[in-house]
Amino acid sequence: MTLIALKLAMVCVLSSFMALSAVSFFRFRLKKKERDFDRIMQIVGLDEGSAAVFSPTIENEYSAADYLLPVTFATVVCLAGFGFAVFARELVTQHAGEQNLLLTGIYSREPDALQVMRWQSAFVLALAFLGGFIWSAQSIIRRLITADLNPGTFYGAGVRMIFASLVALVLSWLLQDNPWKERTLPAVAFLTGMLPEQALLYVRDKSRIFTNRGAARCHELPLTMIEGIDTFHKVRLGEVAIDNGQNLAEANAIELLLRTPFPANQIIDWIAQAKLYVFVKDDLAKLRAAGIRNAFDFVAQDPERLEELVRDTGLSRVQLGIVYDRLSSDPALPALWRFRALLTGFAADRRAGVIPDTAFGVRHGTRVS
Repeated sequence: MTLIALKLAMVCVLSSFMALSAVSFFRFRLKKKERDFDRIMQIVGLDEGSAAVFSPTIENEYSAADYLLPVTFATVVCLAGFGFAVFARELVTQHAGEQNLLLTGIYSREPDALQVMRWQSAFVLALAFLGGFIWSAQSIIRRLITADLNPGTFYGAGVRMIFASLVALVLSWLLQDNPWKERTLPAVAFLTGMLPEQALLYVRDKSRIFTNRGAARCHELPLTMIEGIDTFHKVRLGEVAIDNGQNLAEANAIELLLRTPFPANQIIDWIAQAKLYVFVKDDLAKLRAAGIRNAFDFVAQDPERLEELVRDTGLSRVQLGIVYDRLSSDPALPALWRFRALLTGFAADRRAGVIPDTAFGVRHGTRVS
């Protein structure tokens, strides 16, 4: 009885992480978010009414009532997951050797073989859940530190833990005949909890019915090609509908500043990289090797230097010329440069009152407002 009580206490303590994180955010970190919001509005010259055009106010975006359901959902998922992990022995030994929809699927074998499968499935589910919980806990702590813990974070954490556990279970069945299964399964299950999207891609590629080989497809422009974006950043950008390079290239910098915790320079650099990425796609790596990281770098080149880029990168003169013309005529680039000058305090540019043409390759000077 004492052991059961200890296990129950462990489950409750670990599951309370979600609720305690939300309380800590409201108690200690929300004020920082309000100060940052006000500072950004002052820098860009927006009053509260104007800022609401881009983003809800802090009071609406971080209302305590909006946290009740998502935090409850994430806590219930944690209670179920930790409860399953802690009481796995008792659950697996119930109806030993019998089929179970979750633990044995549609497989029909001898009782001993079914029991082995039940243990394996329980082990995989527990490890995948723990991997998903650790990843979610890291994400929540990062967002707590940056004062960016919105209600959707808890929904995402709960769904991720469920999703990762099911993907790991399906993957374990897919690897049934793998001779290295016993050695690799623990690592595969745990890493699936941390990176369920990659595991799902593997399962999809192994299932012929879901492959698209031979079908005409456009370039997906994954965010992984943008320097500085890691898994945590991808998830956070996905919450504001930035799922690929094209979305990022067309994003509103002010909106991202108000709705995400990322610094101004970082957001503007990402957008500038994405604007170049949508035109050159996988050839972006060749331009980086030649010292061209983003759209600012590209249009800052003299048209005559395009011939050097042709030699250095192996790209066609026609392609680079088209990219140069399109980016040079993009009205968003000088606007992005002005925001960077304004938000990061480029005193020299502000004193001069004019951003030089060579700063972003625009043929006419642009006055800072």
